[in-house]
Amino acid sequence: MTNQKAMQLIQAAQAGDEAAFQDIFEAFRGLVWTLYRDHRLQTQQYDWEQESRLVLYQTLRKLKATHWGALTRYYNQALRHRIVQLWRESYRYESAEGVSLNEACVSTYVQSAQIAPPSAAVATIIDLMSNLGVKERKFVLLLAMGYDINECAVQLERSRSWCYATRQNLKKIYQAEAKGS
Repeated sequence: MTNQKAMQLIQAAQAGDEAAFQDIFEAFRGLVWTLYRDHRLQTQQYDWEQESRLVLYQTLRKLKATHWGALTRYYNQALRHRIVQLWRESYRYESAEGVSLNEACVSTYVQSAQIAPPSAAVATIIDLMSNLGVKERKFVLLLAMGYDINECAVQLERSRSWCYATRQNLKKIYQAEAKGS
């Protein structure tokens, strides 16, 4: 496909041309199914195809440049981000009351279920968590839920450097605690 034809196709799809949208989606079909296979998604194939179409539609709406390379890069990133969102939605653990799982829920469950005392590692982690500030606790919980540093920084309204420094400090504290026990 020539650059001129690609630009015309993108502009037509952005203007609402269904045939152009379908042609673009067909061009990305290999990417869509490669990501589906590689990430072993739990969604049905039809659902994944619809998700991919929706992501392409949103990508075309936000795309400023009508360059095929820009569309390819942005669509690839958007699809990968959607996979992470689907994964997080499928593995979100919540209690019966709808409250998200946190350290208070864990300790209440351990006490009510009369489970054996926690291991030394769990006790150390609970000890460390109790000595942290509110933002640091939220940071640890976000990391445990699978968020990366950039997403943690956005969620906590902090800089990435704060997140990196906090993670380093927590690692040093945990390693010092592990050596001491």
